[in-house]
Amino acid sequence: MSAATVTVDSIMALHPCRERSQVEALAQGRTEASALDLLRLPALGWADCLWVLRGAKLIPNPIWQLWAIDCAKRALPLYEQRHPDDKRPREALVAASAYLLGEITLDELRSKRAAAADAAAYAAFYAAAAADDDAYYAAYAAYYAADYAAAAAAAAADARQKERCWQREHLTQLVAQMGGAL
Repeated sequence: MSAATVTVDSIMALHPCRERSQVEALAQGRTEASALDLLRLPALGWADCLWVLRGAKLIPNPIWQLWAIDCAKRALPLYEQRHPDDKRPREALVAASAYLLGEITLDELRSKRAAAADAAAYAAFYAAAAADDDAYYAAYAAYYAADYAAAAAAAAADARQKERCWQREHLTQLVAQMGGAL
């Protein structure tokens, strides 16, 4: 089975906020691109990369779900440092993983997700949501994880960029591990 690909035409059919000439310039002469190609394309910014990957459905939901959970887990220690007695985000992440493994029901997952849905726990909430919803939540889990990590590590001016670099590399690894299964 070959990997799904996009073309400039298929990207334009998604109604991007960029002009066709800009999309062609980002494509750097390619006639088509797979998820791995897009992830490895340095000219394509992270937000645009996520937008194309989600819009073109180049990555299956289970990969988005695992990635969202992994991203939220990276921010979890920062949250727990500030709120050591609040176990709801951790419980939501455990539930999201358990749901993906078929160990709990959707109702049980939704119960844990609702418990984690306070303002400071968005990363865990969206990761849990990704386990039963679409890739939309996965992207937002990553952004909330990066933002929370950056806010908690204000002394490190490049924390947000480092987190987003890790997210891109981690998603690239997950997609590469799937190989031809996409």
